[in-house]
Amino acid sequence: MKKIKVNLNELVEAFVNCAENLHNYLDIKTGEIIMIPISEYSDFDKENEELNDKMESDPERYIDIPEKNSREGYQEMVDFTESIDDENMREKLAIALNGAGSFRRFKDVLSNYPEERKQWYDFKDERANELIQTWLEDNELELDPT
Repeated sequence: MKKIKVNLNELVEAFVNCAENLHNYLDIKTGEIIMIPISEYSDFDKENEELNDKMESDPERYIDIPEKNSREGYQEMVDFTESIDDENMREKLAIALNGAGSFRRFKDVLSNYPEERKQWYDFKDERANELIQTWLEDNELELDPT
């Protein structure tokens, strides 16, 4: 395992908040997270073009940070719902998860329950941290605590 200095919070943020028009990479030498906007309608600006050339010249140095897809996000909501002890709350969330618009309905239900809403965000954070730890291990990387 190669030890790497990287801000775990920034790494998790890059994983969780990745957008379709943005690719995130981890520079395993510096621990820097590199964000490159991608658009089929415009060319890279000069800075991104230079960065892309630099990354292509040393591909082992840069690792693509995966993005969390909607299927994974939906499964998180299902898993969270199943973890709720209160049967009434669990039923409301389960109903919200049925059909199109489930993400919005799920958040709408939680907006009326501040304690469960906090539990949801804690659950999401814990899951994201677990996924990033697994990703690091899969890439034979270990966080350097210093």
